[in-house]
Amino acid sequence: MPNFYRDTCNEPNCYCQNIGIKPCKYTTTSVCFGIIDDLTNENEPAFIQEFKPDEWDVTVMKEGKENYEVTFKAIDKCLSFPPPQNPLEENMICEGMLYFNDHLYFVEIKNWTDSKYSDKAISQLSRSIRVFSENHDLDIYNHRRAYISNKAKPNPPEAKGSTKDRFGDEHFDFDLIWSTDIKLP
Repeated sequence: MPNFYRDTCNEPNCYCQNIGIKPCKYTTTSVCFGIIDDLTNENEPAFIQEFKPDEWDVTVMKEGKENYEVTFKAIDKCLSFPPPQNPLEENMICEGMLYFNDHLYFVEIKNWTDSKYSDKAISQLSRSIRVFSENHDLDIYNHRRAYISNKAKPNPPEAKGSTKDRFGDEHFDFDLIWSTDIKLP
């Protein structure tokens, strides 16, 4: 079963174990940083960066400017998931997760102009959250969010309240949020 807290990939030829390559798990105390899913390299998992904001797919900013640690753990292209239990479920997972104190945020990054990106992203987040909950204790996290970020369509789709409510009901009270910005306390 996948360990979402491992420092490096489960993959035998994992990208992050090469010297000089960005790690799959990174902890920072920066007030502002970004998450990047570099589409030019299909083998590279998402990573955080503390400079060059124009390259960020997601901007993460601490509102309180406090000096606490935030960890980003890549999931896609990093963790090996078991095959889906439901044959109709795709074997797709989200980019990664941020965690600190009692906060847990899953993040899916898209760069699609197609309006179907939202359904695909929800599916990826759903599978990632479900597998996480089967392997780790969610009760230690009082603040749970699932983010869909799409710079190509920064305005969220018409999200009916029922979609967000249903997502929370089906996924351990995770708030579903469409945004290219993540604000931390």
